[in-house]
Amino acid sequence: MKEEKTLNLLDYLTAGIIANSFPFLWNYATFYLPILDYLSFIIYVMGGVAASYLVCNKATNDYYKVGLISSIISWLTTMFVQYNLFIIKGPIFVVILLVSYSVGGYIGVYFYQREKNKQESRKETEIKEPLDEEDSIPQSEELQKDENINKNTEEEPNE
Repeated sequence: MKEEKTLNLLDYLTAGIIANSFPFLWNYATFYLPILDYLSFIIYVMGGVAASYLVCNKATNDYYKVGLISSIISWLTTMFVQYNLFIIKGPIFVVILLVSYSVGGYIGVYFYQREKNKQESRKETEIKEPLDEEDSIPQSEELQKDENINKNTEEEPNE
């Protein structure tokens, strides 16, 4: 049975810092290349995906709740850092970031559950009972002859 793990505020703040790194670096990239601003939503979603996936990796249940909490704390962390560095571009930025982190949190949970299901199915296929001799795979004629020769030499008494 799996040990029950409880997530604390530090886990969620770590997710917030990870998620914050995406818009933080992206804002500096768009400062030099403003045309990249149109891809911002995708980059912010990727930050939400990374954060919620890593937090779900530590959680044992209620993944969607964990993903939502991770998204909200990531958003709050990003707002705190971006506001203190005067990078916030306006109220629309705040809304876009909240929506993208929420979508990213949901996608991160989906990816984590999909990966977890794949690992569980691999474990199920690996755990098989050993084959009996009757169920074994038939051998080629040459291998059967070699085995018969080996058995015959073992049975002969040495004089």
